[in-house]
Amino acid sequence: MQLRLTKIEAIIPTLATREDLVCLESKLFGVFQQFSTTVHQNLNDMRQDISGLRTEMTEVHKEIADVHKEMSEVHKEIADVHKEMSEVHKEIADVHKGMSVLHDQITSMSDAINTQTWKITSTMTGVLASLFTGAFFIAKYVN
Repeated sequence: MQLRLTKIEAIIPTLATREDLVCLESKLFGVFQQFSTTVHQNLNDMRQDISGLRTEMTEVHKEIADVHKEMSEVHKEIADVHKEMSEVHKEIADVHKGMSVLHDQITSMSDAINTQTWKITSTMTGVLASLFTGAFFIAKYVN
């Protein structure tokens, strides 16, 4: 029992009094108020940051919509150019067909001209030979 009393007497000076508890409670309340104020300020700062981010995201969203609109317009212009190129390609194909027909006609005419040239050349050769022979005979018998 004596041992128990000694232990209790050793603990009693370490126990806080009511005044100590009131003092600690007021310090703790002050720290809590300061902490609460800091948390509220941080929350307000975060709300402002979030609001700023929302504004920035809205602006980015608008810019993306503008870019999308411009890309759509460019896509339409590319489609128009493609259509025009297709029409030009068709016209070039038509011109190519016409040139091919013209080439065939020129080739045919060239062949005909070559044939006629050979005929004329051979006829002229015959006529010249005949004229030369005729001139020789006339010269020989007329004198």
